[in-house]
Amino acid sequence: MKVLVIIITYNGKHWVDHCLGSLTKSTLTSDVLIIDNRSTDGTPEYIEKNFPEFELNRSDANLGFGKANNVGLQKAIDEDYDYVFLLNQDAWIEPDTIKILVDIHQQHPEYGIISPMHLNKEKTSLDTKFSHFVSRSENKKLMSDLLLPNGHLRDVYTLDFVNAAAWLIPRECLKTVGGFDPLFPHYGEDNDFINRAIYYGFKIGFTPNTSIVHDREGYLKQPDMHRSLAKQYTDRLRLLKNIHLSFGQTLFSVLKEEIYYAMSALLKLDLSLFFIKVRLIRRIISQRRAIQKSRKYCMNTQTAYLK
Repeated sequence: MKVLVIIITYNGKHWVDHCLGSLTKSTLTSDVLIIDNRSTDGTPEYIEKNFPEFELNRSDANLGFGKANNVGLQKAIDEDYDYVFLLNQDAWIEPDTIKILVDIHQQHPEYGIISPMHLNKEKTSLDTKFSHFVSRSENKKLMSDLLLPNGHLRDVYTLDFVNAAAWLIPRECLKTVGGFDPLFPHYGEDNDFINRAIYYGFKIGFTPNTSIVHDREGYLKQPDMHRSLAKQYTDRLRLLKNIHLSFGQTLFSVLKEEIYYAMSALLKLDLSLFFIKVRLIRRIISQRRAIQKSRKYCMNTQTAYLK
């Protein structure tokens, strides 16, 4: 059984001991590939000194999450790994996490992604965003199993989304779906990958039988209309790249909504928001053909974005 753990680092030196240290205690031996996105805080040097047993790939540029992970995913394809396990630099595993995930997938091979529970740093509650994913209406089975006197937890529950802080991906899913779409500058890549996995008939799930710690609560911020152009574009790109939706109808709805926000901002003399929305509209229009081409590519090409 060959498992490749892929970790993308960028100025994450303060997490290295927790993240990589947890992998040294894993009950299932795995190969570990770290791709550093040109950190400036000494992260790669610290890894080389303290974790020389792990393979470190220093990128010449900051590739972002998706493109950097594609380097590792290509290695998994080329070297015939059975599974890849994507792990965030700000997360760490329990000793049995990877083994349990692999065992569950072998019993439930219809799943293309299985994730453990995501806990906060103190392990006192679920990670805030993860709790939103598992509490949606699709997970009535989970609530029943938790609350009914005769209920019992299952090995895996189906989700429509779980963020890529800790994903086990079997080779079959990777060879079918491919890698992350480079259209996404940062964030949103995992939404797109999941949409494509579901399109090809794979299920997405999580198991309550094991967990990771995701140390990010202090970094979560509530969205607002004045967020950067890049973040707003990513939000819209998630919708426009969703191959389960009609591109023409989605494009019309997105532009209609953004024009409404722009005009409302102008009427309120909120020129900062107005110009953000105007630039956003122009960017969506200029990228529409590239987005449509990418949608068709993902729908008709296996192992997309990988060789």
